[in-house]
Amino acid sequence: MAVEVFANDGQATVTSGGTTAPSAGTTETWTLSGSTLAAVSSSASPPTQCYVCDPAAESEKILIVNISGTTATVTRGADGTTPVAHSSGFTVQQVITRATMQALQALGGGHSFKLQGWLAALAGRAAARANVVILGDSITAGQGATAFANCYAQLLPVLLNARFPTTGLAAHGRGFLPPVLPPSNPTTFSPPYIALSGAGAANFHLGTDSGGAALFGFGPNLETYDLSANGGTTLTYSLTGDSADILWAGSTGNGTFSWKVDAGTATNVSTNVAFNVAASTHISLGSAGAHTLTLTNVSGGPTFITGVVEYAGDFARGIQVHDCGFSGSTTGFWTGPGGNSDGAASLPALSPSLIIIALGVNDNASGISAATSAANITSMISDIRAALSPAPPILLLAMYNAASDGPTTPAQWAAYVQAMYGIAAADSAVDILDLTLRMPSTGAANTWSLYAGDGIHPVNRGHQMIADALCQYLSPV
Repeated sequence: MAVEVFANDGQATVTSGGTTAPSAGTTETWTLSGSTLAAVSSSASPPTQCYVCDPAAESEKILIVNISGTTATVTRGADGTTPVAHSSGFTVQQVITRATMQALQALGGGHSFKLQGWLAALAGRAAARANVVILGDSITAGQGATAFANCYAQLLPVLLNARFPTTGLAAHGRGFLPPVLPPSNPTTFSPPYIALSGAGAANFHLGTDSGGAALFGFGPNLETYDLSANGGTTLTYSLTGDSADILWAGSTGNGTFSWKVDAGTATNVSTNVAFNVAASTHISLGSAGAHTLTLTNVSGGPTFITGVVEYAGDFARGIQVHDCGFSGSTTGFWTGPGGNSDGAASLPALSPSLIIIALGVNDNASGISAATSAANITSMISDIRAALSPAPPILLLAMYNAASDGPTTPAQWAAYVQAMYGIAAADSAVDILDLTLRMPSTGAANTWSLYAGDGIHPVNRGHQMIADALCQYLSPV
């Protein structure tokens, strides 16, 4: 991540270069004279940069990324502007751009008015749950961490509960626990809370839409497990708490499953109900502690399980974070052609006070343009608001540049981040937390031991840093 540097009355005369109007983003080499601009170096750690413009043609903003002697390396048409042809011997002066102010806003807490709904829920945690739901990809699912507890979505509630304790609550549950199908199962640790018995490919429901296009599942993280397939199977959850919600999807003609805690008596639940992808059954686990929850197909089918929510005294109040990461997912998985707005329709089961959308990295890697990615996120937001009333505020979590996923340069990833800023700027209930301002690119000279060798995912330290940044941003002060 480059750092913007400043100089009082910074300016220079351009004696060579800048007299044509290339495409925005073009890199050029200019010759400067009489420069009083700040020292800018692409080889510094971290790199430094500054924005300038020609006072006689100030519509174009130019990013200077390196100055060596009288030679400057510049990016034309910076910060969404359009290059223009400048007169020979023109002067440039340092300027503050939209990107500068957005960075200051993100670091300075200018977000609070957009997160009023979340801050109000946080203030009311003694009497009701303040729930955060994170929709994301493999980074959110925990890839790169060495244990489930080291995933940023599991670290975040620890930090929030420590910073904002709820009177009378000494513990908290782990929130939403998906069926962990192979598409999203992290490879750097084994989820400690689930075992699949007799499972085969048919259990991992994908389905098709009305036009025959492939759909992903319809749970909160798009994972759906059909207990009735393969002659009937069993899901076994290892829980630590005192109660749980079993999340399931019902429809006319669907089957029946049973639930059993430890060696207790099995209780049947019919999913033969009016269409509902946000159905849930709340159960007691008994005294607080370790318990085994067994879900078994009883009759008929399909019988769809979309996850379990674990509580440890915090069913009615306190702070919970629900990790809805789906490895490999692009924004298109969650909405649009071939996607699935039923993912949004399942969110009422989690009663979110805030929704974090942590997507986009795989869009870049898959060749989905920044404009299409932004359109998909906008559609997701519409789906979420249609499913939830009142609609919670939304935070866009712009990830660091995952340089090996694509691969991509910081400049390429900046287009996706800038598109997220555009969504937030146009919507009074959408905010953005920009991790490119806080974490280096995975391809940087010094990554501070934050990332795995794949150049994409964070290791434990990186997950902790993401959780730390979120906790700070979600705090009222």
